[in-house]
Amino acid sequence: MQLMKDAGFGGVEINPIQMPESVKNPSGKPLTWLSREWIDILYHASTVSKKLGMTVDLIVGTGWPFGGEFLLPEETIQGIREQIIELEGPGTKRIELLPILKNSRIEQVKLFPSGASGPDDAIDLTDLATGQKSIDIKLSKGKYKLYILTWHHTFRTVFRGTKGGAGPVLNHFDKTAVEHYLNHISDQLNRYLPGGMGEHIRSMFCDSIELEGANWTGDLPVEFTKRKGYDLNPYLPLLLDDQPDISQQFKKELKRVRFDHRHLLAELLTERFILTFHNWCHENNTLSRYQAYGYPSIYTDMLNGYLIPDIPEGDQWLFNGGWQPCADIDKIRYAIFNKYASSAGHIRDRKIISSEAMTNTTGVFEASLEYVKQATDINFCSGINHLVLHGFNYSPPEAGFPGWIQFGTYFSEQNPWWSYVKHWTDYTGRLSHLFQESQPVSHVALLGPVADIWSNYGFDRNPLLMEPWYLHTLWQAFSHLGILSDYISEQVLLTAKVNDGKISIGKMNYQSIILCDVKTMAPETAAKIRELTDQGAKIIILGELPSLSPGLTNATNRDATVQTEISDAITAGLIRFPSPGKPEQASPDTLLGWTEQLTQKTGIRPDVIIHPLNSNLFYNQFTLKNTPLFFFANTSRENTLSFTVKFLHKNKSPWLWDAEKGTREQLRFDEDGILPLTLTPLATKLIVMDEKRSGEQAKIDLIPVKLIPKPIKVEDGWHLNMHPVDGDSYTLKLSELKDLSRIKKYENFAGTIDYSADFFIDDTSAIYLDPGIVKETAEIKINGQTAGLQWWGRDPVKVEGLLKTGTNRIEIKVTTLLFNLMRSRVDDPVASYWLGRSKTKSPLPTGLIGPVQLLYS
Repeated sequence: MQLMKDAGFGGVEINPIQMPESVKNPSGKPLTWLSREWIDILYHASTVSKKLGMTVDLIVGTGWPFGGEFLLPEETIQGIREQIIELEGPGTKRIELLPILKNSRIEQVKLFPSGASGPDDAIDLTDLATGQKSIDIKLSKGKYKLYILTWHHTFRTVFRGTKGGAGPVLNHFDKTAVEHYLNHISDQLNRYLPGGMGEHIRSMFCDSIELEGANWTGDLPVEFTKRKGYDLNPYLPLLLDDQPDISQQFKKELKRVRFDHRHLLAELLTERFILTFHNWCHENNTLSRYQAYGYPSIYTDMLNGYLIPDIPEGDQWLFNGGWQPCADIDKIRYAIFNKYASSAGHIRDRKIISSEAMTNTTGVFEASLEYVKQATDINFCSGINHLVLHGFNYSPPEAGFPGWIQFGTYFSEQNPWWSYVKHWTDYTGRLSHLFQESQPVSHVALLGPVADIWSNYGFDRNPLLMEPWYLHTLWQAFSHLGILSDYISEQVLLTAKVNDGKISIGKMNYQSIILCDVKTMAPETAAKIRELTDQGAKIIILGELPSLSPGLTNATNRDATVQTEISDAITAGLIRFPSPGKPEQASPDTLLGWTEQLTQKTGIRPDVIIHPLNSNLFYNQFTLKNTPLFFFANTSRENTLSFTVKFLHKNKSPWLWDAEKGTREQLRFDEDGILPLTLTPLATKLIVMDEKRSGEQAKIDLIPVKLIPKPIKVEDGWHLNMHPVDGDSYTLKLSELKDLSRIKKYENFAGTIDYSADFFIDDTSAIYLDPGIVKETAEIKINGQTAGLQWWGRDPVKVEGLLKTGTNRIEIKVTTLLFNLMRSRVDDPVASYWLGRSKTKSPLPTGLIGPVQLLYS
C-alpha cells in the first residue's frame, strides 16, 4: 500500500482471485475467502489505506462470475441446450439418445419438417423419448430436423475462484438466489469488520457478466406468458438454431419470439440481479460499481444496464485491438464499453465514470509507460474519468522475481519503469479530478438497432458490437470534428423533452438524436420521435426508416403504428441521410469525411472549429463552474499535428493548463481570434477559457516548427553502466549508439542503463536536445544539470543555458522493458506462461538508439 501511495495511486480494488498454477505461494497456505483470517487481512488493508488517504473497493465474490460452493443446487446457473439431428425419409430411423447427465433432464424432443410454416407443424416426441436410450421415428418422404432439448443447472463453475468462493455459478435470474449469495457476503463482512462494510469499503464491484449458456430460470415460462402474452414452449426448439429450415413467414415470426425471449431475460437480469446488487450495496453503505457488458452475451441493453450503478465501469485492453472497423489505435481496445459507461454516467449525472484499464494478457512485459499514457488519453476522450488499473501485482519478497503476476500490465516495483510511474499518476490524477468535478458536454445522441440485433441474433454479442459497422466508431469521427456524442436507448429516449431547441435527456442537452440503421422500434418510441419532431427537435435517421415493432403479440397493428408515427415525423421535419459506405471501403479518414458532410447538411454545430481536420486528433469538452474546458489529444505515435481552433465562447481568454507540471499560463489568439496549437506525438493540451488576468503576458509557447538538427559528436564513445534487474552491474563502451537487442550478448538485457559521453561544441545557442529513439524512458542531464525527462512521445528537452563552449558532458539514464529478459527465462514457469500468450517472438529494441542531436533555431 505504501509503495502504491508513494507512486501516486489513490486507492485499490481488492480482488481475491485464484493465482495461476505457475505461481508458487511461498507460505503454502492460501486464505479462505470470507474466513475470519481473510477478513482480518482485509481489515488491516482498509485500515492502512485510511491512514494513507486511499480508497478501497472490493470485488464481489472471488473470480468471476458470481458463485460459490455454498450455493444450493436450485440457486445455480440454468440453461437450455439442444442437439439438432438432420433426417431424411421415407423410412424408420433409430436415434440413439445421449446419456442424460447429472443436473439435467430432457425438456423437449420435437421433429420439424422442412419448410414448416408454424410451431404446430412439429411432431412432439418428448413422451416417447423420456427415460429411453433410443427412439424409433417413422418418417414420410422429405427432410426433417430433430431437436432434442435438455435443461441443465450447475454446469459452470467460477473462473479463477479461490478457496471459499469456488464452485458453481449463481443463477443471476433468480432474485432469491442473488439475495442469498450477497447476504452471505455481507453477513460475514459486517460480523467482523468494525462498523460494518461501509466504514472500510468505498464500493462493491461487479465484474463483467460472463454467463455462457445461461438462458433459463425456473419461472421463465410463467413470466414469459405473463409479460409477452403467449406460450414460449412451442417455439423453444427453434430459438437456438441459427439456420432453421422453415418458411420465410415463419422465420419472421420466430425473430419476434427470439426478441421476446431475449427481452425477458434482460428484464429479469435488471430486476433480479442488477437492481438487487445495487440496492444491497446501499443497504450496506457502499457504492455500487458495475460492468454492464459480458461474454459471450450482453444480456441487457448496455446503456440501460449502466444507468443503475453509482459508478458505471467500462473497460480498455492493451494489445487487443483490431476487431472494430476504423477504431484500431496501436492495438488498444478502448471504445464501445467505455462509451456506454460514460453515456449513462452523463445522463445520470454520475461524478465518477471508471474503466478497467490496461488489462493485458498478451503483452504483459511489453507495455511501456508511454503506451499506458496513450491509452489513458484515449480513455479520457471516451468519457472516462477514473482508471482502475489491472493491475498491481502484490508479491511477497520470498516469491522472488518476477513474483506473482495476474491479469494485466506488469505494474510492479520490479518493473524498470516503476520509478517514473508517478509522472503518469500525477498527470492522470490531475485530469481525473478536474473531469470528475466538471459537467460533460455532448452535442449528439446516438441510437443503435438493439431490437433488430436481438431479433436476428439472440444472444450473440458480436453483432451487437459490430452492426451497423459504423455505429461504435461514429462517436470518434464526431470527436475529430469537435462534436461530442453519447449513446442512448429507447428507454431513455422516452424521457426526452425539448427545451430551447435542445433535446434534454437526464442531465444532458443534445442538438440532435441520430438513429443508426434502426429498422425495429417500439411504437411508443416512434410516437416519441414524432412528438419531439413536432416540437422542433432535430431527429436524423441514417439508412432505412423504422417500419417494424419488436415482439410477436399484436405485431401487425404495432408495425402499422410505427410506420404511421415515422411518416408523420417526416412530415414534421424528420431528417433522412444515407448511411456511410461498406466497411471494407472505410477508413478513419473516409468516415471523418462522411461525418463532416452529415454535420454540414443537418446543421449540427460544434463549440470549436478545428482546421485542418485529422483522424488522429481526439477531443473532449467540459464545463467547470461556467468555465469551458477543452481537451485535445494526439493519438499518433509518429505525427505532429498543427492546427487552429476557433472558439465560440466570447469575452474569454485561453489558458493552457499543464497536467504534467500542474502549472498554467495564459495564451493569446492570433489577429483573427484563432488559437494555433501544435501537438507533438502523443501530446495533449487542456485549454481553459477563463478571464484574462491583467499583468500576465499572454503568449503562444510552442516548439518552433523549423529547427536545425546537429548531431553531437562524442569524443571518446559512449560509456554505459548496465544495471540488470536480475544480476550485478557492469560497464560497457560503444563507439556509436546501437540497439542493444541487435548485439547477441545483450539481447536479453532488461533494467537501467546509464549512458554518458563528452562532446565538443562552439555554438551554445541550441534550444533543445533530441535524444532520438529511446527504448523506453530517458532522464537527461547536461553538465550535471537536469535537462528533462522523456517518458512518452518524442518531445525534445530544453537545453538553453546548460551548454558551454568547449567540452560538455551528457548523461542519459534509460530504463528498458522486461520483455527481452523474460523471453530468455525458459525455465521460469511464470515467464513462460505469460510469454506463451505474447504475439511478439523477436527481441524488442532496447536502450538509447539515437541519433542524439542539438536543435537550433
